[in-house]
Amino acid sequence: MIWLPTTDYRMAFKKGMKGTDVAALQLNLKNIAVDGDFGPATDARVREYQRAHALVEDGIAGGATQTLMCKKLSAAAADASGLPAGFLPSLIVNESGFYLAAVSRHPSDAGLDVGAYQRSSGHSPGDQTFYAAAYDVGSSATVAAHAAKKLHDDTYSAPVASSRYYTELAGGNADKFAWQMAALNHNWPAAAASIPKNGYATSGVSGDDSPSEWVEKASNGRLHTAREWVMSYVERATVFVQW
Repeated sequence: MIWLPTTDYRMAFKKGMKGTDVAALQLNLKNIAVDGDFGPATDARVREYQRAHALVEDGIAGGATQTLMCKKLSAAAADASGLPAGFLPSLIVNESGFYLAAVSRHPSDAGLDVGAYQRSSGHSPGDQTFYAAAYDVGSSATVAAHAAKKLHDDTYSAPVASSRYYTELAGGNADKFAWQMAALNHNWPAAAASIPKNGYATSGVSGDDSPSEWVEKASNGRLHTAREWVMSYVERATVFVQW
């Protein structure tokens, strides 16, 4: 069976709903068929989960239920990959607000990254290119750990040592900077590769500070330059990290 992504982002699941996001919920429940159909069996498993974790037992997988599932997913993945405490929860809450449609692996498309943050940025659930950059907790933890290790093993170039990213974001702390770039790698891989090497995210320092149409559009006018995007994203995507 091929499940189609839902046409809208749903923050709560209940009996009668169908879709890829429902499958994401089912993947976090025990003894249940992952078929994307919220039927009586899924309702029973949701109530069982809520009862076991002292949540309101109403059979509706809303914010509290999904948040707990997301935190359990991130804790296991972070431990397996040796990530700093709070790293994955920071990424998840920034990208999806702790809602499952942005953090679970889906059999139909290997992951779906259409959380609340993406909706506010104007991304469309029908954009197949967007699906290709899907966010799965386990693989994201692995990628982050690899990215940070690579930075640790490399020697930062002269432009980086004096760059505003290194000083303003990380305070000159090489370890912190490596993990910050690992976080950025999820959102903007090209910038995460360029900043440690060149000291800038785009074509040069002046380019980072020039108004950019895509930044303004993606942030609904809140941000204007590539540098503002990097600074804002890294700060929000590492908000819970214990450095």
